Amino acid sequence: MSPPTPLYPAPARRRHRLPALALLAAGALTGVAHAGLRVDRLIVTRQHGVYYLNGRLHIAPGHTVRRALLHGIPVTLSLKIDIVGARTFLFWGGTVARIDQRYRIAYHTVLGRYVVRDLETGVRTSYPTFGRVVLALQHPHGIPLVDTTLLTPREHYRVRARINLHVDDIPHALRWLAGLWTHWESSSPWTSARLAP
Repeated sequence: MSPPTPLYPAPARRRHRLPALALLAAGALTGVAHAGLRVDRLIVTRQHGVYYLNGRLHIAPGHTVRRALLHGIPVTLSLKIDIVGARTFLFWGGTVARIDQRYRIAYHTVLGRYVVRDLETGVRTSYPTFGRVVLALQHPHGIPLVDTTLLTPREHYRVRARINLHVDDIPHALRWLAGLWTHWESSSPWTSARLAP
């Protein structure tokens, strides 16, 4: 495969970002609750003294994010995971471990493909459509969580996760479109599952 196009288009193409930025600004002003994001299922497994997470995510950010991508604005999708002590009344226990699995999504006009980069490993994968990107990201598998030696026996723990989607690479010169607004962000509610030491 040919070397991927840089994530930021050449300055001459930035004029095409105006419609997308206007749409994002409208979304920010009208309130995009969870932008079609949710964690549908979490499955915790244990192997060789380490807990791993599998899951099923619902990722349907809508036309605003898709148009932003097509106009050269990259988007970062994060799966934020916490290992916490059992909840008592209204409060969670202390955080034992925290994982942030992040992916940068960009549309490369020269390739005509969406390129997803794992920000932890640097690995890039390209897809012909945004739908294929969603299919690839909606089933996280085998994410290492925590070593069993870090957990206290007979204590109760939970793993909780949520999706975060944000656009924060808006050129400074174009931020006037949304007043003082410099980025767009949306998160799903937390979903949790039991983790038994």
